[in-house]
Amino acid sequence: MSSRVVRNRTAATIPATVDPLIPALQNNLLLTVHVSTAVFAYGMFAVAFGAAVMYLIQGANQRVEWLPAAEILDQVSYRAVTIGFPLLAVVLI
Repeated sequence: MSSRVVRNRTAATIPATVDPLIPALQNNLLLTVHVSTAVFAYGMFAVAFGAAVMYLIQGANQRVEWLPAAEILDQVSYRAVTIGFPLLAVVLI
Protein backbone atom coordinates (compact mmCIF):
# COMPACT_ATOMS: atom_id res chain seq x y z
CA MET A 1 0.00 0.00 0.00
CA SER A 2 1.47 3.34 -0.94
CA SER A 3 1.96 6.13 1.56
CA ARG A 4 -0.50 8.30 -0.35
CA VAL A 5 -3.30 5.78 0.18
CA VAL A 6 -2.50 5.47 3.87
CA ARG A 7 -2.39 9.26 4.24
CA ASN A 8 -5.73 9.70 2.49
CA ARG A 9 -7.42 7.00 4.56
CA THR A 10 -6.06 8.53 7.74
CA ALA A 11 -7.17 12.01 6.73
CA ALA A 12 -10.68 10.70 6.03
CA THR A 13 -11.06 9.68 9.69
CA ILE A 14 -10.43 13.22 11.01
CA PRO A 15 -13.68 15.11 11.61
CA ALA A 16 -14.22 18.25 9.52
CA THR A 17 -15.96 20.20 12.31
CA VAL A 18 -14.44 21.64 15.46
CA ASP A 19 -16.23 20.66 18.66
CA PRO A 20 -16.02 22.76 21.84
CA LEU A 21 -13.76 21.61 24.65
CA ILE A 22 -15.11 19.24 27.25
CA PRO A 23 -16.15 20.98 30.50
CA ALA A 24 -13.11 19.78 32.42
CA LEU A 25 -10.80 21.60 29.98
CA GLN A 26 -12.79 24.84 30.05
CA ASN A 27 -11.52 25.69 33.54
CA ASN A 28 -8.58 28.00 32.79
CA LEU A 29 -7.04 27.78 36.27
CA LEU A 30 -6.97 23.98 36.35
CA LEU A 31 -5.66 23.77 32.81
CA THR A 32 -2.88 26.25 33.60
CA VAL A 33 -1.89 24.40 36.78
CA HIS A 34 -2.00 21.06 34.95
CA VAL A 35 0.19 22.19 32.07
CA SER A 36 2.71 24.07 34.21
CA THR A 37 3.05 21.10 36.59
CA ALA A 38 3.60 18.78 33.63
CA VAL A 39 6.27 21.05 32.15
CA PHE A 40 8.07 21.28 35.51
CA ALA A 41 7.87 17.49 36.04
CA TYR A 42 9.29 16.73 32.60
CA GLY A 43 11.95 19.37 33.20
CA MET A 44 13.00 17.56 36.36
CA PHE A 45 13.24 14.31 34.41
CA ALA A 46 15.41 16.06 31.81
CA VAL A 47 17.73 17.28 34.56
CA ALA A 48 17.87 13.76 36.00
CA PHE A 49 18.68 12.36 32.57
CA GLY A 50 21.47 14.88 32.01
CA ALA A 51 22.98 14.18 35.43
CA ALA A 52 22.77 10.42 34.84
CA VAL A 53 24.53 10.70 31.48
CA MET A 54 27.28 12.80 33.06
CA TYR A 55 27.51 10.25 35.88
CA LEU A 56 28.08 7.47 33.34
CA ILE A 57 30.71 9.53 31.54
CA GLN A 58 32.44 10.53 34.77
CA GLY A 59 32.69 7.07 36.29
CA ALA A 60 33.88 6.29 39.79
CA ASN A 61 37.50 7.31 39.19
CA GLN A 62 36.95 10.94 38.04
CA ARG A 63 37.75 10.40 34.36
CA VAL A 64 36.79 13.92 33.28
CA GLU A 65 38.14 16.79 35.36
CA TRP A 66 35.65 19.49 34.35
CA LEU A 67 32.58 17.40 35.31
CA PRO A 68 31.34 17.37 38.91
CA ALA A 69 32.16 14.38 41.09
CA ALA A 70 30.14 11.23 40.53
CA GLU A 71 28.59 11.45 44.00
CA ILE A 72 27.25 14.95 43.30
CA LEU A 73 25.82 13.88 39.96
CA ASP A 74 24.17 10.90 41.64
CA GLN A 75 22.57 13.18 44.24
CA VAL A 76 21.34 15.63 41.60
CA SER A 77 19.80 12.84 39.56
CA TYR A 78 18.16 11.28 42.62
CA ARG A 79 16.71 14.58 43.84
CA ALA A 80 15.41 15.49 40.40
CA VAL A 81 13.59 12.16 40.13
CA THR A 82 12.17 12.46 43.66
CA ILE A 83 10.74 15.87 42.72
CA GLY A 84 9.61 14.95 39.19
CA PHE A 85 7.87 11.67 39.98
CA PRO A 86 5.29 13.01 42.45
CA LEU A 87 4.64 15.99 40.18
CA LEU A 88 3.98 13.72 37.23
CA ALA A 89 1.71 11.58 39.40
CA VAL A 90 -0.29 14.72 40.24
CA VAL A 91 -0.50 15.58 36.55
CA LEU A 92 -1.82 12.13 35.66
CA ILE A 93 -4.38 12.07 38.45
